[in-house]
Amino acid sequence: MNLGLAKSKLETVRRNRDAMRTQNQIIPAPILKFNTTLIRELAALVLDRLTPDQRRAIEGICYNMEATDTLLESAYGVAKKFGSPLGHAERIQMAEHLLIEYGDAIVNLKRTIEMCEHYLGARYSTMLTKQYDRNDYEEK
Repeated sequence: MNLGLAKSKLETVRRNRDAMRTQNQIIPAPILKFNTTLIRELAALVLDRLTPDQRRAIEGICYNMEATDTLLESAYGVAKKFGSPLGHAERIQMAEHLLIEYGDAIVNLKRTIEMCEHYLGARYSTMLTKQYDRNDYEEK
């Protein structure tokens, strides 16, 4: 479920970024948040069945999801400001900031997808020991 949501969010962020780049269009729409509270509640119910690596992996995925949601919430706040009167310089500065936030969100979402795939493949230690380099996930 969360893997599918991460993939959907990634496509949405790409579309929003591409609309800015190709059509000079800002799409001020919120993006559905990950339900990390539910994930943690469900994990707590089966805590005795989870290995320490599984628990750490779940927490790592949740942490990354929350960081991504924070970025997307910030991007939404910036995008909404384009609906009010702004000076030319301010619009340019905010657009550059928004593109950076979209880029950061893309990196986080691609990392989240990879982490979820490792978890589903029962590769918990791989997920926990990998050195995640943002350059591996950036898109131009």
